[in-house]
Amino acid sequence: VTGKAPVNQFIHNKALTNASFKDVVSPNVDTIYTQVWYDLSEEPIIYVLPETGRFCKVQVLDAWTNTPTVLDQAGTYAITLLSWEGELPEGVTRIDVPTALAWSITRTVLSDEDDLANVRAIQAGNGVKYPKPSKHLLMLYEKKRHSVKDYLHKVTHYIQVYCVENNIHTVVIGDIKGIRRENDLGAVTNQKLHALPYNRIYQMPEYKLSMKGIRLIRQEESWTSQCSPLSDDVSETYARKSNRKKRGLYKDGVKIRNADAVGAYNTLRKERGMAGNFPTEKLSNPEVVKVAV
Repeated sequence: VTGKAPVNQFIHNKALTNASFKDVVSPNVDTIYTQVWYDLSEEPIIYVLPETGRFCKVQVLDAWTNTPTVLDQAGTYAITLLSWEGELPEGVTRIDVPTALAWSITRTVLSDEDDLANVRAIQAGNGVKYPKPSKHLLMLYEKKRHSVKDYLHKVTHYIQVYCVENNIHTVVIGDIKGIRRENDLGAVTNQKLHALPYNRIYQMPEYKLSMKGIRLIRQEESWTSQCSPLSDDVSETYARKSNRKKRGLYKDGVKIRNADAVGAYNTLRKERGMAGNFPTEKLSNPEVVKVAV
């Protein structure tokens, strides 16, 4: 389609712009543009970017024209509303957008008018489509969503009861927004990581704690997993990546501690502005509570 198109369909420019073009200010004169407007309210949109062998980048924008990412590698991507909680097919990279209305602009450079046919072939190789899982897969997705929802309810209920019984008025939680980006932990862990409903992880405890007059504070957590709990500050200056030997293990000199407990401890220190003297004894052997099976 040239000029206009319904949502979730391409708008392909077929020729270079010239002096008569008035839609935007100062368009590139060596670039062919392709645009798509996305409706992400119901489900993600799959975007296939082919190998081009030339400058070809896809700028993804939200409804406020912020740019969450620019796609510059061939691959299959899912343009996804941030709050969407489903799973994606293997080999699909999730791109989160905070608004249900989104937009992308693909810029493909060509050498001259004689190169237009090659660029049109690239445009034809782009693809936008909906993922179409089978009924059985949809059933499994639904079962998993219910399982995750049930687990979060039980966890947040436990936290609520624990806080009330121990007269706790404030809960500090690490702000993990952006954890999916550029974080490759292997195919299996990546799939689990991308499927987590991050918005709900905050919304459910905030709602339940507020019922009892308890505050929930989100704390930015950079360097918390790499700094010693005994360091003077939680910052890059005191971060020692080598101390975190593997997931779950933090070694500070001869002292071995649980890495997750160290991260949570340092997150609390950051929120408190390094004030207070918190005990560190249980960082080596934290209590494990099972609230759901």
